[in-house]
Amino acid sequence: MAESLESARTRAPIDFDIAAQPLVSALDAYSAATGLQVVYDATLAEGRRAQAVRGSMAPDVALQLLLEDTGLVAVYAATNAFTIVPAPAPRQAASMRGFMPYLAAVQGRVEEAFCRSSLTAPGGYRIKFRFWIGHGGEVLQPQLLGSTDDRARDQAIAALLRSVVIGRPPPPDMPQPVMMAVSPRPPSETGDCARDPGPTGLVAR
Repeated sequence: MAESLESARTRAPIDFDIAAQPLVSALDAYSAATGLQVVYDATLAEGRRAQAVRGSMAPDVALQLLLEDTGLVAVYAATNAFTIVPAPAPRQAASMRGFMPYLAAVQGRVEEAFCRSSLTAPGGYRIKFRFWIGHGGEVLQPQLLGSTDDRARDQAIAALLRSVVIGRPPPPDMPQPVMMAVSPRPPSETGDCARDPGPTGLVAR
């Protein structure tokens, strides 16, 4: 998003309840909820679907969630208006190295949450998931990418992810969502749930 997006980040959180639906109607619902004006070429939105956006969050975070996987991004032209355009091609030289200290903190917070219960403690199952991080450092929209083959564990993981708070906001230019994976390697190898953990089976990327 353009530099003027910073103005939207200062807006107070809003309670969103936008279902997954065609992008055109989702953008109408977003505009009604936020008061922001949206301008776009109807041919760009045609045939695309928006992700569900539910919960209290800043308008720019909600818009990122809504446009996830559409191939489109928002460019803010003013504090109360934005245009939908095709996403630029990723920069091949982009590197995540500068975000690693923050991602390590995220990994630590998530590991702490997983280790609170024997049902979710890493070591005996595999699962991938993703989530966004809001400007208050809270985990938003966690999504399991598959199953652990244990419905109770899946539900427990989804619930604990919603409770995680990182404690500080992400770097403003850090790509989102955050993808994480839990490997079935035993804690004796990964250091998971240890007081002085070594390499962890929880991997962020």
